[in-house]
Amino acid sequence: MTFSYKKIRLFSILLLALPAFLFFIFWIKPIFSIPLILMLGLAIYFGRDAEERTIHIKKSHLIIIVLVILLWVFLSGHGGFFPQKRDYFWRNLIVRDLLNNSWPVAYPGDETLVYYIGYWLAPCLGGKLVSLIFGSSAGYLITRIIMFFWTSIFLLLTILQVLFRMRKTDGKTISVVLLLFIFFSGMDVLGVSDKRNLLVTLEWWAEFFQYSSMTTQLFWVFNQAVPAWLAVSLILNEKNTKCYGLIGLLILPTSPLPIVGLAAILLYMALVDFIPSVKEKCWKGK
Repeated sequence: MTFSYKKIRLFSILLLALPAFLFFIFWIKPIFSIPLILMLGLAIYFGRDAEERTIHIKKSHLIIIVLVILLWVFLSGHGGFFPQKRDYFWRNLIVRDLLNNSWPVAYPGDETLVYYIGYWLAPCLGGKLVSLIFGSSAGYLITRIIMFFWTSIFLLLTILQVLFRMRKTDGKTISVVLLLFIFFSGMDVLGVSDKRNLLVTLEWWAEFFQYSSMTTQLFWVFNQAVPAWLAVSLILNEKNTKCYGLIGLLILPTSPLPIVGLAAILLYMALVDFIPSVKEKCWKGK
């Protein structure tokens, strides 16, 4: 199968932008949300252009990619079809509150839901629509199913973006990419070996600091990690810096912590690109 980078890039940006659009529509008053929606739409429109290049992936290889992603997401507990990690407890509560309450979510006593909820908005919107017709139980089931495939689509687009970056789609390259995504980690086993008691996860051996593996992130903090992975893969394929700000801001509703580190990297990359262009113009002006 042949994949167009221009189309995959646009679809990736729209997927990242959907939580922001939903937040503007349902959480912000129209007098503010309408200008924000128009501004974001224009930014996406003017940033849509990209070089037209393609990659070809054998159907058998694509099937393997999809099956591996589905299995990885299934084992992570997405949708509740497999045992979930402890962090899911309050994340599931957020999902239920988004399903069972009007948006924006408010509680008795003038309390409101304040959290980076962007990752759940699209699945919960689908669940709310189903709840209106078939009841809350059906709505919650549909939300879980949508969440499972929502994460899977994010991961599939990320893998495709990485393959576009590598410009290679042979079986060996695809196998290496999948293995790195699933098993990439630091050398936490060395840190844990110096501890008397094994902690909940390997990465906590340093107590206040950790470098989480990809699988740990998917199993524990997926709502922050998965959009950030897609954003980084997009940035790696950008030929210039003009869309860095847009891509970075798109993950703000879902990944406020990753954007802190990513912003510093993007600023550095923008300066690296900007300084030579300024020097070149100054040289030409002499």
